[in-house]
Amino acid sequence: MRYSVTALRKLAAGAAAALAIVVSSEPKLAAAAPVPPSGSVRFLNHPGPVLHAVQLHLIYWGSAWTATGVLRPSPDQITTAMRTVMAGPYLTGLAQYRGIGGGVVRGSTVITMSDPPERFTDEDVTSFLDAQLDAGSAPGPDPDNQTLYVVVMPTGIHFGDTTLAGEHNYYTRNGQRIHFVWNADSGSLASATRIMSHEVVESATDPEGSAILGAPGTCSPGGWCEIADICPTTGVLDGITVEAYWSNLAGGCIVPTSPNRQ
Repeated sequence: MRYSVTALRKLAAGAAAALAIVVSSEPKLAAAAPVPPSGSVRFLNHPGPVLHAVQLHLIYWGSAWTATGVLRPSPDQITTAMRTVMAGPYLTGLAQYRGIGGGVVRGSTVITMSDPPERFTDEDVTSFLDAQLDAGSAPGPDPDNQTLYVVVMPTGIHFGDTTLAGEHNYYTRNGQRIHFVWNADSGSLASATRIMSHEVVESATDPEGSAILGAPGTCSPGGWCEIADICPTTGVLDGITVEAYWSNLAGGCIVPTSPNRQ
């Protein structure tokens, strides 16, 4: 999914067909179909893999993350906020999708030995992530391959299409699928956690574009149609901003506030 400074809209993700989010000060869904009537099942189960117990590892890329007085929020603030999100009720609504459970923050790493290009690509992200895995700077995937790597860019670093601020995707390394997110809008804690939460729920339910996907007409053509793509609204859980996502059971967009909410 992807965020832009003009509107929250659905975009195709190029050859990999991954999605990103579009960030807006007054977000609205420009390219998705209207939200269907209450009770409608808009997302269907396909046979692809899901992440039943997602484990986040956040990787902060660039020397700017440790420069005094340059960046706010800090890596510690973002990591702490995501620990709060993962420990709270936010993911409980995913149980309706093939029994997906809660998740954790596995850890975090700050990499200052290299800096991301000012206009980076997906290939830059995968090459960087591969290098960290080779060097042992980031841990390898857990035995059940539930690890989701989140590469967080410093403020001022943008994807090649500067309207985009987040995306989830995967690649194959030594015969194993590596699932990852990049986040390029960390100028405020709210924007960072909004994008990450959006990408986490979509990575859990559809890490490879082949699992929980929208029924025909749910989203505009192009790219993966996933559960946060028709839910541009946000909520605040334990002081942390998160994005809503679609619930087939509720027939609408939800931000779960109770451990039993589905």
